[in-house]
Amino acid sequence: MSNPPRVTYRYDPAEDAPQYGLVHNGAYWVSGIQPAQSGFADVDLTTQGCGGSLPVTAPTSGSGNDPVPWTSTGAAVTGSTPLAQQRRLTGTMGNVASVTIDASATCLGGGSVSYDITTGASAVLHLSDGRTLNLTGAGAHTGTI
Repeated sequence: MSNPPRVTYRYDPAEDAPQYGLVHNGAYWVSGIQPAQSGFADVDLTTQGCGGSLPVTAPTSGSGNDPVPWTSTGAAVTGSTPLAQQRRLTGTMGNVASVTIDASATCLGGGSVSYDITTGASAVLHLSDGRTLNLTGAGAHTGTI
């Protein structure tokens, strides 16, 4: 899937190698994640702009002895939940000072977009079409941009 409706991503600047041009601060339609403080930053955002569906998962686990002792945990997709197409962005951001959202890839370009985003700190959300949303302080933020 080239642009899933939900992006859950943890960015840890300590894993970057800028001397090689490797900065891992984004995935799919989320980019430019900058932590508010040292350590990792978490982004879990969902766009309903394009509609689509979200997977329903169930936890899995396993263990064995061959070729060496091992254990595993994971998730199996058991179905999907449809997303009604609407100009809406929801989710959470932890330790994020700023982030950029690709307005075209999320079907949120031009026109108003409603949002419901919970942050762990003040954050600036940039839409690639030039709009900026200032989320002041930690907590729940709702409105329209």
